Amino acid sequence: MTTFPPEFQLPAEPPQWPKNLGILAIVFGILGALGGLCGALGAVAGEYMQTFAGVNAEQMPAALNPKFVILSAVVQIIGMGVAIILLVGAIKLTKRRAKSRTILLTWAAIKIVLVFASSFVGFFTIKHQFSAMPTQGGQSLFTAETVEMLAIGGTAIGVLWGIALPVFMLIWLCRVTIRAEIASWS
Repeated sequence: MTTFPPEFQLPAEPPQWPKNLGILAIVFGILGALGGLCGALGAVAGEYMQTFAGVNAEQMPAALNPKFVILSAVVQIIGMGVAIILLVGAIKLTKRRAKSRTILLTWAAIKIVLVFASSFVGFFTIKHQFSAMPTQGGQSLFTAETVEMLAIGGTAIGVLWGIALPVFMLIWLCRVTIRAEIASWS
């Protein structure tokens, strides 16, 4: 009679999605935080940089409008804070911490609201900047319809890009199998 050795089974390898998704989110968190910081500094220092470059206030009225400067700086600072929330959640996700789901779901909800709010502000900023562009022979370079189309198109692209990762996170982290896996983490 021939006997066979017992089957050797390797231990199951843990899923790789937390590490992969976490690293992707860390990259976006770092870029968002740096972008928010640079955007806020640029909004605040823009007037001084234009003066230094010899651009006079009448040449760039939209960019020098104080309400746009302040609003832009505030939106950039809030965006930087939201990016830091993403960074914290992503680091916890790569370490397989159960709290990462709550942090990332909170980030996604805040980010979606921020995208729509900043896009609303951006729409009017784009319109204002295009309408304030110099004229050639007393006639604007862009018609009102063209300005409207550019503002709507730019805003739509910004919204779609801005909500892509938050919507993905909401869908992914709310899946039953993913919720169960995350609940098993420490």
